[in-house]
Amino acid sequence: MLLEGEKVYALDSKGKTTLWPTPGVGKIAAICSDQEGHLLVADMGHDCQVKAFDRAGHCVYRVGRRGGRPIRGRFIAEAMMHVSSVAVDAEGKIWVTENWDYPRRVSVWDRSGKLVRDYLGNTGYAGTGSYLHDQDPTLGYVGPLEFKLDYRSRSWKLTRILWVPDKTKGEGFEIGTGSHVLPQRFRSDVSGQMHEYLYVHDGRDAGGQVIYMEKAHGWQPVAAVSTLARLFDLSDHSGKISQSLPAEFRDCHPMDGVFWNDLNGDGKVQREECEIIPATGKGRRKKPPFSINNGWGGRIGRDLVFYTDGIWQFRPLRFTPDGAPVYGSKGMRKLIAERGDLVPIPEKNLLLCVSWQGYPGPTRVVGIDIERNRVLWEYPNPYPGVHGSHRATMPKPGMLIGPLKVMGVAKVNDEVGYVFIMRGNLGQDFIMTAEDGMFVSSMYQDCRLPGLTLPNREEQLLGMPMEGFSQGGEAFNGWFGRHDDGKLRETCGLARQACMVLELRGLEDIHRLPTQKLVIDAGLYAKVMARYQSEQERLGAQAKVVTVRRMKRWRLDGKMEKWRGITPLEVKREGSPESARVWLAHDAKNLYARFEVQDMSPWRNQGKDIYRLFKTGDCVDIQLSPSANTGRDPVAGDCRLVIAPAAQKRAVAVLMVPKLKRGKKSPYLYTSPVGQKRFDYVGRLSTAKIHVDVSDHHYVVEVAVPKQSLGIGVNTKSLRGDVGFISSDAAGTINTARTYWANRDTNLVNDEPQEAWFQPAVWGVLNLE
Repeated sequence: MLLEGEKVYALDSKGKTTLWPTPGVGKIAAICSDQEGHLLVADMGHDCQVKAFDRAGHCVYRVGRRGGRPIRGRFIAEAMMHVSSVAVDAEGKIWVTENWDYPRRVSVWDRSGKLVRDYLGNTGYAGTGSYLHDQDPTLGYVGPLEFKLDYRSRSWKLTRILWVPDKTKGEGFEIGTGSHVLPQRFRSDVSGQMHEYLYVHDGRDAGGQVIYMEKAHGWQPVAAVSTLARLFDLSDHSGKISQSLPAEFRDCHPMDGVFWNDLNGDGKVQREECEIIPATGKGRRKKPPFSINNGWGGRIGRDLVFYTDGIWQFRPLRFTPDGAPVYGSKGMRKLIAERGDLVPIPEKNLLLCVSWQGYPGPTRVVGIDIERNRVLWEYPNPYPGVHGSHRATMPKPGMLIGPLKVMGVAKVNDEVGYVFIMRGNLGQDFIMTAEDGMFVSSMYQDCRLPGLTLPNREEQLLGMPMEGFSQGGEAFNGWFGRHDDGKLRETCGLARQACMVLELRGLEDIHRLPTQKLVIDAGLYAKVMARYQSEQERLGAQAKVVTVRRMKRWRLDGKMEKWRGITPLEVKREGSPESARVWLAHDAKNLYARFEVQDMSPWRNQGKDIYRLFKTGDCVDIQLSPSANTGRDPVAGDCRLVIAPAAQKRAVAVLMVPKLKRGKKSPYLYTSPVGQKRFDYVGRLSTAKIHVDVSDHHYVVEVAVPKQSLGIGVNTKSLRGDVGFISSDAAGTINTARTYWANRDTNLVNDEPQEAWFQPAVWGVLNLE
């Protein structure tokens, strides 16, 4: 069959086409055929159905509710919209894909038109966009999608879509389903009556600081504090302006600040509903008069007061009769100079701030007295966020590693008061007291340490302690709070592109330790500093320079005898149970290496793609620059040899060369949503000879590689390089840690292009004897 415009043609074996009549079809989005040879057409015209036609053009059956479903409001499972693909399986069931986010859906139907089932999801990356209602435990969300939760049966059902704008009618304020910025659903009686609210505060990819409300006819936006550029979606993620302002705002600048209040109740922006605050600066350097960002975990108080970077406070001037807040410049107040996640606790006149000031360098977590505008307490945050965590040491009690967002706040008992939880970038959550900034505990494993693997069935997790699991790197989701049923819950990213809801038990039982006196005198201080200085000098003396001994006789047998007299390189990370020792040697033709690796789940890598073995499990790694390159990026000839388990054989060696000096190229492009790295050559190195021995918690890899294959010349006396090992989860399905002899900045395990790349500037020197 051939689809051309809105017409379908049957194509015979000789290439002849015949029009296939499809009477009554409005707009064809996709076609396929069933076992009987009927033509199935996804009609996305007025009917919004999948229709089956015989050769004469008779409609023999159809699936989907006629007319489709509305873009928002009650979710009608028996209807479809935005269909992009249709197929029929061996049992004659019709599979339909809907190509948009509200929701992401694949539905399955029988020929009678009955909906057999549907598949919704996934969520955004690592469960982003998912959260729970602050008070009602039965409501969960992905962006504007509302799900009814049943904890007893562990089931959920999509019931309605709160808000999707109809852009043909001039509506705006779209709510994404995959934003890292955490929306907030709650109820409040601050207006004098109880109302339901939704707070969305994505200042880069959405409308700024936006309040939505449930009204008699459904949900809609009622107020926003933003810039004109974000209010009308004129700028991209980087802030670049790509469109012009609407005609009634042409006398304004896109960077002007704006207070919009929906005074006429239509959910649309009109000029008379806006208070404009001129941008600062001149020409192209104009900037917004205030920030509209407040971190991934910023929140609004039940008094509907919120905060943005600066710090700026925004308090409602009043409320409309139906409970909508009205904001304006007279409700603004400037607080201390800070930025980050801003989370108010109005009951305690307290503002929490996980600071991004100076990121990715060390920052702080602070508690701010709102009324007096002063810092009450602060706690060190040495490795903030994604990029700060990449240089983090191994976890220690009380240490914050990569806080990404505040997940929420809850009162646990009268003695301790409120606590808040921060999600970390390397798999842990961190619990602190809100009123005085005391560290309570961490939860889950750091992803660089061996951890448990999720079982195959959800019911196996029931009642199971979770501290042995890790959320992995870049778990960008996370909500925490106490519901009206008295239970503390959080959402987590253990299932990655899904939202998992956990009940937290035991926080109600935490207590403060009795006050004790700690005396630090000059003698003790001098002793500690002397010990610290000695350790720093010891570390500084460990210059990353090694002499690679010449090997007289070599046999690939895994035995240790031939390495006697050669000092191994120690490859380890303080606090990690996994480590390695690596011996290097050479002769006129070959480079030799022996890796002895301590690993709780040794030599497991289920990867089948040789291009990605460094991502899919255990492997050892040799990185070299024959030209002794000291630059940040590789130059021609720099290479990497990854040795990993193979499906058929015991091991495979993969050579990766970003810039090939000579020879035939075999290019490969590593890509991710944030970048890409191109290699001139990635391929199996058949000239490498490998021997592997594996025991319970240990494996040995010996390898002999021709120098010529690595670009090492016969007269080369010195080169730069590094050696290390990559650890996997217990099943050998994904890498969890990278540990090297010279390069210590290797915590990143969530960006394939960056992990494929290498940095000669941080390597050591290898002098060939």
